[in-house]
Amino acid sequence: IVPANLRTLDHGKLPATNMVGYMMFHRAVAAGADPDRLLESIRNDGDFFKQTRFASVFNYSLNLVDHVPGALKYFVNRNHCCGTAVLSSVGDPSKAIATQYPVNGDGNPIMANLTLTDINSAPPIRPLTRAAFTSWHYSKRQRLGVCCDPSIFSLEQADDLLGLFADRV
Repeated sequence: IVPANLRTLDHGKLPATNMVGYMMFHRAVAAGADPDRLLESIRNDGDFFKQTRFASVFNYSLNLVDHVPGALKYFVNRNHCCGTAVLSSVGDPSKAIATQYPVNGDGNPIMANLTLTDINSAPPIRPLTRAAFTSWHYSKRQRLGVCCDPSIFSLEQADDLLGLFADRV
């Protein structure tokens, strides 16, 4: 699952949470046998999602489900997996922060007696989601993070997974 920003120029004043959909990339485990072909198929699906705004279908589906008594509870039940992994790209959150606060010579926002010098992030994971990856930029550097299901991953395994992710990026 990849969260998708559905905002257009017409939505400039809305909070981002009001305009987020999801791109869902379903693949069989066997698809991992050919990494180049797998990546190409994901790239093609991603292009389709972006060109058609297909990620908004998730939002429309939730709206429909909300009108059926008990359906929403069924779909968010802890026994259903929405996605085995999540990838979020946040961009540079300091750009939004710096528009509301003065900045120092390095461009870091100053908030009262504090200066924001770095940001760390890891998205939460839902039940049955095994890992949530995130990528963001701050102070001209890319950051990567992962939050893993502790019932599946040890701290060392989570660190190894983050290392594999960083190597691929």
